[in-house]
Amino acid sequence: MKYRAQRLPSDLGVTVVKSGDRQSAEIVNVSETGLLLRGVRGLGQGDRIDLIATSLRLSAKVVRLDQEGAGLRFLRALSRDQLVHLRRAVGHRARSGDAAMAHGLREM
Repeated sequence: MKYRAQRLPSDLGVTVVKSGDRQSAEIVNVSETGLLLRGVRGLGQGDRIDLIATSLRLSAKVVRLDQEGAGLRFLRALSRDQLVHLRRAVGHRARSGDAAMAHGLREM
C-alpha cells in the first residue's frame, strides 16, 4: 500500500510566480509534500513555480492538472514548522469531517 501524506484543508491566498509573472491563487489543501491550488491559469504539467504564502517562499513542480486545480509537489518537503504556519493561517476553515486529521491519523 502506498503512503499518502496527510492533507489539511486550507483557504489561504498565495502568489504564484512563474517566469517572473505573478498571479493570485488559493490553496485547497496542503501536506508536507505538496498542495492543491485553485484559481491559477497558464500552468503546464512539469512547470516549476514559486509560491509566496505569508512569510514563506516555496518552490514546487506541477504534477497534476484537472478540474479540481493544479497539484503541486514541493521541491523540498515542508518542515513541520512551515506546515503548522500554513495551517495556523487557515485553521478556522477545517470541516467537521476533518476530525481524524486533527488527531494526526494518516490516510493510506
